[in-house]
Amino acid sequence: MFTNITIGRYIYKNSLIHKINPLFKIISIIIILVSSLLFNLIQNILLLILTILLIYLTKVDMKTYLKNIYGFRFFIIGILLIYIISRVSVLVIINNIIKIIINILISSTLLYTTTLKELNHGLYKLFYPLKYIKIDPAKISIVLTLSIKFITLVFEETDTIFKAFKNRGLKFDGSIRLKIKKIKMFISTLFYLLLKKSENISNNLTIRNCDLEKLVNKKKLRINHLDALFLTNIILVIIIIFKIV
Repeated sequence: MFTNITIGRYIYKNSLIHKINPLFKIISIIIILVSSLLFNLIQNILLLILTILLIYLTKVDMKTYLKNIYGFRFFIIGILLIYIISRVSVLVIINNIIKIIINILISSTLLYTTTLKELNHGLYKLFYPLKYIKIDPAKISIVLTLSIKFITLVFEETDTIFKAFKNRGLKFDGSIRLKIKKIKMFISTLFYLLLKKSENISNNLTIRNCDLEKLVNKKKLRINHLDALFLTNIILVIIIIFKIV
């Protein structure tokens, strides 16, 4: 079930998007995500087309992205049911579903084309101005990078537990009381495994006496005209979509 979801995994391809400086890439993704929340239905359809174009430029198989959407199908269906029960208009429902799809696709685009090291560096540069108000950008970038990596661990461990349950003939059926008992067993097992992973990471960092400042890659990544052109084009397209519709 959860092997379909591959968010958080880097996929190497010799593509234009892979070569973009992580800072410029993160800023562009944030602009698209914020725009999707503010746009109406027609604007979001155009934004979805832009997102698909960016996906094409990554050279990552479209099936990989579609698997992510399929992996979130229960979440999307749940949101859809809530809107239907709340008697929200069809256009609003379609617009919100498109927003969710854009968020999944564009987040996948960033993580498929950016290594954790590059992502860490980009986040550090993004939050660097906070240093002037005595907030450590290294801590923020490390926490966010580890959180993103943790998303992958959650899906991997969840899938492992499901497979273990299946191999032992355990199914989420029976009476409501029995179902609740099995769900509690599943959640407690998942939390135990995740806490174990977290403890191992924490112990490794403690043993190595790691300083968060040292974990951040502060080496300047090359910024060229391609990075500036990429970000400029994203901003221009967003402005055009906002103005013409």
